[in-house]
Amino acid sequence: MDHLSQSVTLAVGYYDPFQVFSAILGEKFKKQTNLNSLYWKYKPADSIRTIKNVQLRYVEDDLANKVTNINEEDVFMKFIFVTTTSVDEYRSKVRPIIRQWLNNVKSMNPRVTYCIILYENISLRSAADKFLKTSILTKIRNDFADPEMTLQNSFKIKSSYSDSDAECEIWNGLVSMIKLGIMESISAKMDYFHTLRPKLLGVRKSADLFLKIGQFVDSAEFYSRILQSVGNINKEDGFERVDFQDLPLRSMISNVRSSTYMTTKYEIKAYAYERLSQILMNDSVKTIGLYMRNSLKLADFLLSFLNSIYDCNKKSEFCILLIEDFFSDKKLRFILDKNEEVPNQLYEVLGDLKFLEKDELTNLGNSKNYKMKGCLSDISFTSSSGESMHPYKVISMKIEKFIKTEKLFKQHVVEITEECIKLYSQSPYKQNTVDTLSTEVALMLYYSMNDYETSVEVISNSFQFYKSSGWNSVSLALLKVYVDNLSKLRKKADHSIVADLLVSYLEMISMNQENMLDQFRNLVSDISEPLIIENDNIIDISINPEIECVSPDIYAISVHFDSKLSDIKADSIVLSLTSQDDAPCQNEDHYLSSLEFSTTDFMLKTKFSCILKSKKIIVGEYFATKMTIHIGKLCLVKHIFKSVKMFQINSLIKSDRILSNTMIDISVPKTRYLNNDQVLLVVHVGDNPFNKFEFILNQFDESRLISHADYLLSVIQFKDNSRIRLNLEFDIENLGGALAFKYSGDKIMNKGDEILLYIPYMFPPDVSNTKVFVGCNFIFGDGYSKYCSKSLETSLSIAVSVQDIFKSSNLFSNYTINSVMVDNPVRVQRVSLDSPKNDYQTKIDTWHSPKNVIAYIDQGSTFFYRLTNLKDESLNLSIEYNDLHSEIVEIFKSLYYEKLEASKPYLLRYFNVLSEEIFDKLDFKHNLYGLTGRVELVNYDLSKFSKVFKLINTTDLSVIIQSIAELVHDLNSQTFKVNDEILADIQHRLIISVPLPVINIINIVELDFQKKLQYLVCQPIEVTLRLRVIVLQKPNNSEKKVRFQASSTPKKIKLQLNFAEHEQLWLIAGEQNFTKEISLDIAHKPKNVLETELTLIPLQIGRLELPRIEVHNLTNFNIEMELDYKNSSETVLVVSELNKVVHTF
Repeated sequence: MDHLSQSVTLAVGYYDPFQVFSAILGEKFKKQTNLNSLYWKYKPADSIRTIKNVQLRYVEDDLANKVTNINEEDVFMKFIFVTTTSVDEYRSKVRPIIRQWLNNVKSMNPRVTYCIILYENISLRSAADKFLKTSILTKIRNDFADPEMTLQNSFKIKSSYSDSDAECEIWNGLVSMIKLGIMESISAKMDYFHTLRPKLLGVRKSADLFLKIGQFVDSAEFYSRILQSVGNINKEDGFERVDFQDLPLRSMISNVRSSTYMTTKYEIKAYAYERLSQILMNDSVKTIGLYMRNSLKLADFLLSFLNSIYDCNKKSEFCILLIEDFFSDKKLRFILDKNEEVPNQLYEVLGDLKFLEKDELTNLGNSKNYKMKGCLSDISFTSSSGESMHPYKVISMKIEKFIKTEKLFKQHVVEITEECIKLYSQSPYKQNTVDTLSTEVALMLYYSMNDYETSVEVISNSFQFYKSSGWNSVSLALLKVYVDNLSKLRKKADHSIVADLLVSYLEMISMNQENMLDQFRNLVSDISEPLIIENDNIIDISINPEIECVSPDIYAISVHFDSKLSDIKADSIVLSLTSQDDAPCQNEDHYLSSLEFSTTDFMLKTKFSCILKSKKIIVGEYFATKMTIHIGKLCLVKHIFKSVKMFQINSLIKSDRILSNTMIDISVPKTRYLNNDQVLLVVHVGDNPFNKFEFILNQFDESRLISHADYLLSVIQFKDNSRIRLNLEFDIENLGGALAFKYSGDKIMNKGDEILLYIPYMFPPDVSNTKVFVGCNFIFGDGYSKYCSKSLETSLSIAVSVQDIFKSSNLFSNYTINSVMVDNPVRVQRVSLDSPKNDYQTKIDTWHSPKNVIAYIDQGSTFFYRLTNLKDESLNLSIEYNDLHSEIVEIFKSLYYEKLEASKPYLLRYFNVLSEEIFDKLDFKHNLYGLTGRVELVNYDLSKFSKVFKLINTTDLSVIIQSIAELVHDLNSQTFKVNDEILADIQHRLIISVPLPVINIINIVELDFQKKLQYLVCQPIEVTLRLRVIVLQKPNNSEKKVRFQASSTPKKIKLQLNFAEHEQLWLIAGEQNFTKEISLDIAHKPKNVLETELTLIPLQIGRLELPRIEVHNLTNFNIEMELDYKNSSETVLVVSELNKVVHTF
């Protein structure tokens, strides 16, 4: 509203007794006094208001000094135009006229600013006038000085000016006075209106004044204050006198404005609303956003105005007319049709108006005895006093057309209701109302218009709304109408109608309408096509979270039903479970993400329990998501959400016998070849023998599979207390992201057999992420399958370092083995270093290797070897070990199994889950066990395993917890020795291929001299230098692997021996560089190449290291040489005087 740009026209009165304005000065005066903008502040604390595009409208006073065709309150300034040629004329004629005019002006209320304009015709001015001591303008100012006027309000305008600047100054002064005068008049009017009584009259006149001066925000605020202040309109408040031919309210505005006092509440509110409509919906509102905000405000005002009128039939007609008038606005219709960024609040209030129109139209229809069955409107047939209303005759011809006949009336009610729904549906906060109105439309169509096809669509949606809102009685009543509606349409024999009827019967049965059971049974038998119905209220289900086994490899879940369906035979009952595991899958077609447990031929009763079975087990967290009951061609689905943990059960008791299930596991093989890793899929066969089986590897990182790898499938069988390992032939099939390993042989897998599948796999080299996720499905026998997935830890628990030293022809290797974890030492069971082949061995000597040595992260175990006759390119270092945590857990598990087997064998079915979920995660004092053999736990607390305990039957749980506590207590009083049987079960073996260094020649250098405690500085030391060479034996020519690095080997080579970096410490007398030629024919025998005498002279005192010696190959043939310097790091003590020890700091 702030940017409404139409001009503001302000009326000013003028009195022109001498025809100055009309005949001489009028046009020029209007042009020179063009104001454009005013800046007005009512009170000092107020902000400045801008009055833009001000246009002055000059209205002439008549002889009685009254304004023509304008109310005195609308005049903002008064002018009188006079002229005279002499002082005498002024005194006799002009002054009385001015005085009389001023008396009339000053008697006006509210007070108005006035101005006296003296016009002087220069051509009529006499010579004597030039010598007057006091000018006529001065006389006017003196005669009519007004102490209440703060402005200079008397001006003289000449017919012509010789100085244009003087003329401009006159006009500028006059314009400034007019601006200030108008603003003083506005303030005076505001002061006067505040004094009026009743107070509401002053508020209305203030609002009108703000509207006149273009202050639309202030004006709207005052008019809205009127609407809020008046209150409700009762019967005696003038509403009965309304003539609808005058609508929409235009004619009453002039009547109210012209009256000093507003006579009725209705007139006051109608006047305020019309003015607000004029302000808010002005044509100068250009932007869509502002127009929508104004429409929202006006709709709110209209709704408040209409709701304040007392209930009567005339109100109904009045409301309909005003609402229709509001919606007739073309710009509003355009915005709603375009539907671009219309605020929710506008949709809501427009919907409220249409809702009111619907109710009032229904009320009018009732006055003509029209019955709109199904309408939910609250229709009033009495006045506010409680007396019955008289028959009402509609005044408006427009409304008369709506209710001319009952059919037209019903159609129009439905149309308005649908418009209301359309408006409300655009707001997210009115969805409940939309559902209610949609229901109302459906009921009206059904009861009043017999439109069954249309009504059935709406009632089907409305039922769910009322039911979810907790309105059970209403929802049940709607459901009965819906069923009745469907029954009328069933003669079409439409399958969808039969389906809807079945759904409705089930809903009614779930709402305890047991009389519907017979109709349901009869209708089920008539279903011609398969039909799926989802209903979550007809049956309540409780699922036992503890899975069990009823026979080998057949898992079961116990389910209890509380059903409202009874004496109905179910062909099958299926419980569907969905995995919670979000692990990645290479092939969705083979990823078993769902499970089904089922039973067949079951009679539904009010309360019953059944066991649902499955040959398929997938290890992991699952949700039971739905229960499906098949009754003939009907599939009844109930959605549920129950958490179920699927785990493998290793054994069960049947007929007092302990039976075993087939178990699958994924692991890293216990025997690992460094840099040649594998994933092992292992199956332990139970009491269910089979011969055909299949591994499907469907969760893995395809980039880590080794292409063209050799997969190995084998079985380990036990016969005569011995293990027999057989390799099996199998087929590999690529399933598009999954690999299938199929065995189709005739060999039967019996209880106790182990099936092993080795899959070459590259483990991640990054030490920060050593996990590998693998998932596999094992399918065997007659439709049995087990799925397991694991995140494998691929890091090693030991670290191995080696230090090699050559001495003469021997290679000394020192291996150190450490644990990689601070809190989990390892037990090194045994270590060996062997040649990978038997026919060509390097000789390996060592001391008696210790067994079962504990290695820590900072204190490793050392194993020393001497290697001679180096004939192999590499040797195999084999380390057998286990970590102490696994050893303690294995002791714990074996003792616990023995305990259960002896006293409570029925609990063995929990052994596998207890081992994996509890025993492996207990905290033990590993260092204490490694030093003393005692087993103690750290902060023994089973409460952290509460999630695991939910998998155990409540009747067994207390026994389980008690048995674990007893075992923990017994362990604290025992000391365990190393048990080879336990170590064998948890033993890991790491095989490292250790390459041997490629050495062709070993140079043995020695400085031989007389050893003394001290040597004198600069005193010569006689030394014998010896060089011996050992040429290692070359391999046979028949072997491709030649230790020399060239294809043709020379028979002789040249070696150079020299001293290096000795000038600062030693002076060497004699030859220092030696060149010798040696033959390569002799192998593995030391050959003396050089022996010479030298003199060494120490140049400094202190402990001096003997000169360093280097040996180089001078031929172009590449030979790997090793230097064995016997005097390496040997030092001598040199002093300045004998028997005097020098300490150097």
